[in-house]
Amino acid sequence: MPSDESSLLTAQQDLLEHFIDGREVLHSKRSEIPFRDGVEVMNCVDSWSEEEVLQRQDEDHEAVVLAHGFGMGLGIFMRNYADFLQRYDRVLGVDWLGMGGSSRPSNVAPLLPVAPSTLSGGTSGLDPDAASAFFVDSLESWRQNMKLKKMHLVGHSLGGYLSARYAMKYPERIASLTLASPAGLLPIPSTTHDMASAPLLLRVLERAWQNNVTPQQIVRLLGPRGKPVVERLLGRRLSRSRGAPGTDLEKALLNAYVYHVSANKPSGEYAMNSLLTPLMIDSSDGLGATGRRIKLFARQPLYEDFAEALRGSGVRVGVLFGDRDWLADPLVADVADYWSQCGIDVSLRTVRDAGHHLYLDSPEGFLEHVLNVTSSRSCT
Repeated sequence: MPSDESSLLTAQQDLLEHFIDGREVLHSKRSEIPFRDGVEVMNCVDSWSEEEVLQRQDEDHEAVVLAHGFGMGLGIFMRNYADFLQRYDRVLGVDWLGMGGSSRPSNVAPLLPVAPSTLSGGTSGLDPDAASAFFVDSLESWRQNMKLKKMHLVGHSLGGYLSARYAMKYPERIASLTLASPAGLLPIPSTTHDMASAPLLLRVLERAWQNNVTPQQIVRLLGPRGKPVVERLLGRRLSRSRGAPGTDLEKALLNAYVYHVSANKPSGEYAMNSLLTPLMIDSSDGLGATGRRIKLFARQPLYEDFAEALRGSGVRVGVLFGDRDWLADPLVADVADYWSQCGIDVSLRTVRDAGHHLYLDSPEGFLEHVLNVTSSRSCT
């Protein structure tokens, strides 16, 4: 294995210490949770020390929890912690079980390579409910350990989808829910098309997805040569980000962190294709021209299920997308309208000058919109 837990946690500490720069304090914590027949560990940072938790857990306080997306970890919010610490009583970042610096159980799903014939309906072998429960129930165990009565939960991308699933199961623990460029909102279209008509590269990528080949697996196979690959991909992804690292040191710190997140022991990533699947659908450019495109959908979309679960809960919900976000879709407005009609207090907002990683592309805009969700009595 080209990385290990110790290297990852050191890279996380170096990254956060640089960006927070002594203005505020985040305590690194390792929280043991029950998992199946044993115990696993959730990695997190918390602005409260263990002593403060014991002294202040019964106080009314505003606690915000930042939950990362696929292939990332809590360190990716390095530009956000300092500003959030100025606005909230308590700020936490958490790594989903099987990702980041949390334990990476080896029995999430069949280890690769896996022959296609062994896959259940083109997935990792986990049904969507089991895949969701792996993350949701471990987050609830972690919440209990952190002595959080309620939390303002902010989830990004796949973390947004999982945060929504958590809110559906434990709405009484949610003070507000911010879904930042979330996956899985839209219903699956009634008409989809065979991937055989897609270009060769897209067919190869789709087959790799269905066979549960992950980007992290490729990084591991490359060994030390995976580091420059991660560096190039990060540089390309964050090339237009105002919050991206600027100095060579900052770039090196982020590259090292993301490399160790990616190259560490495989685990939660193998549940990915049990939750999401690429489909070829009809599309329009809005000017009358039609065609086909490949889009990522949840196997269990949030559209109706979320509305049914949160109806009457009183949970405030904010949905955010960047104005150049590849995951944004005009139909998301229909989802928000439907949720509103079902009695959910929901807002849909666009963060300017931001792509999919809106928390990095526009840290100020991201904070502004999260504050709107967490502080207003109505999101309408």
